[in-house]
Amino acid sequence: MSENLEYCTIVFDSLENGTLIIDENCIVWAWNKWLEINTGISSESIIGKSLELFYPEINYRGFQRKIRTTLRLSTPTFYDASLSNRFITIPRNKISTSLLTTMQLQVTISPYIAEMQRVMVSIHDISDLHELKMTLQQKMAEIVHLNTILTKDRKRIEILSITDPLTKLYNRQKLNDVLEMMLLRRHWNEENSFGMIITDVDYFKKVNDTYGHQVGDKVLIAVANILSQTIRTGDILARWGGEEFVVLVSDVDKEKICFVAEKLRTAIEQMNIPDMGTITASFGVSLFVEGDTDETLMYRSDLALYRAKKNGRNRVEFS
Repeated sequence: MSENLEYCTIVFDSLENGTLIIDENCIVWAWNKWLEINTGISSESIIGKSLELFYPEINYRGFQRKIRTTLRLSTPTFYDASLSNRFITIPRNKISTSLLTTMQLQVTISPYIAEMQRVMVSIHDISDLHELKMTLQQKMAEIVHLNTILTKDRKRIEILSITDPLTKLYNRQKLNDVLEMMLLRRHWNEENSFGMIITDVDYFKKVNDTYGHQVGDKVLIAVANILSQTIRTGDILARWGGEEFVVLVSDVDKEKICFVAEKLRTAIEQMNIPDMGTITASFGVSLFVEGDTDETLMYRSDLALYRAKKNGRNRVEFS
């Protein structure tokens, strides 16, 4: 049998890829040096025998269908040698670090001796290419992971930049930004406007002097929490600085905004703070009117707060 192929043995053995001659019954008629070296199977032991005796894992039904197609069309076909549809398993003898323990193969089936129903199967080791692809996929996954972390960090930094570190409320800068946007809106009128409520904790310096700054911080956190729980959905609450807090209240008139301020005042008055007891707060309220700027609105709110302090504290005043 092998005599018919004696003339091409030298050519086959010089190829830098695996080459075997096989018929449609999967009987091996040639097995080159590359295959001998990489599989450990000598040509003498496999030629004239069924490939299935050595490699039972091949999908022979699909493989034989490919052989018949190649012979019928007299044109090369490709055998899908994927992980789920392996061809022959060849160990990868690579000294350096490798992601693959077996070769990733590209298999081509070409017409050889049609009248004898034989084809030539060429096996190319594409492990380096596949490994590069795997490495790139791994690096891309790492990049995606790092981008996710970066996005989270960016969001965290953005949140920190607009958040008061003690109370976790919006800070002064964020309040100014929101106020600027609200001033740009043109649909406000006397019946449906927006306003500002400034609240200041009464006798807060005395709290710090009597109980210490740690208790003073607890008071500010407690006030921030009760204000957050009491304001309406959509209203903006921020720590203005020190013991002062500001609420921007939308879609209100004078009566509604004063009602909101009174509700906040009562909520603070009814709190019981551990290690200290009760506190009160004074409130200054103003409503946006045509032509207002952030400065004029803030000025009137401050003026109303001053009156609340002057008139006995723990009260709401409107300006």
